[in-house]
Amino acid sequence: MAGTALSMLCLVLACLSLPGLAEGQEKPRILLLPVVVHSAESPGYLRRGLSDMMMARFQQAGQFDLIEIEDPAMATTSLDEAVEAGRNAGADFVLFGSFTRFGEGASLDMHAATTSSSGEEGELREIFVHSGQIGEVIPDLDDLVGKVARFAIEDFSPGPDAS
Repeated sequence: MAGTALSMLCLVLACLSLPGLAEGQEKPRILLLPVVVHSAESPGYLRRGLSDMMMARFQQAGQFDLIEIEDPAMATTSLDEAVEAGRNAGADFVLFGSFTRFGEGASLDMHAATTSSSGEEGELREIFVHSGQIGEVIPDLDDLVGKVARFAIEDFSPGPDAS
């Protein structure tokens, strides 16, 4: 019995000493910038609603440490501006883009980019969600999270200054 208890204690101590297991594995940090909204109807309302829905889906997925900026002045479709904002926020990746409403239709054009200053600077992935009806965009947000996860998590390796 004492041998089994000692073996279990050694196993627990070994697991705790492995990097990432004692504190949970490090997740990529992703900055969610406000979406640029092209619509005659309540752009502020649409921007907040989209941000809230995206944030909720990313939280449900649990694959990222999320950083959200709510200032509508930070909304951009510029890669350079988005990457700079991501770096300033300490993010590994940044998600930014636009939402266009036309009649009953809608288009959500999002981009995910690395903020790493090494390798491919500002590596970009376009993530396009288009729908005939505005109500169909909402279920497509789960697909957006999946696409961002595939891009970010596959390419993620914590930097030397990661805590």
